[in-house]
Amino acid sequence: MDIIKTLIKYTAIGMISAIVVLYFTQNGSIPGKPGTVDIKEISVDDANKLAEANRQAANTTTSYSHAVKATSPAVVNIYTAKVVAQRPRLYDDPLFKHFFGDSGRSIPRKRLETSLGSGVIISEQGHIITNN
Repeated sequence: MDIIKTLIKYTAIGMISAIVVLYFTQNGSIPGKPGTVDIKEISVDDANKLAEANRQAANTTTSYSHAVKATSPAVVNIYTAKVVAQRPRLYDDPLFKHFFGDSGRSIPRKRLETSLGSGVIISEQGHIITNN
């Protein structure tokens, strides 16, 4: 009995989906695609103005070179390095301790931690803003 109910439910869902798809495709208004195109007439003067505006827009260059030249002296590179003593996490594992014991392996290891970043000098005193 449950199989029949499930079959009827999925058949109904399929039929409703098919009806919705057919409705949208017959009306020509499929979501995401335009259904109609409006054609508007414009005068020759307006067309010439639009053509001139398009030419001017095509001739302009988008460049950040002026902004880069003005601000690049204030950009700084920040490099840091420090020695970090860290105990390996494996030695904290209870299963590892069960098999190998805690026989002096908890000596922290030293490693060099480095970081690289950038910032901007914001004052004559040398104050720097970074994103961190």
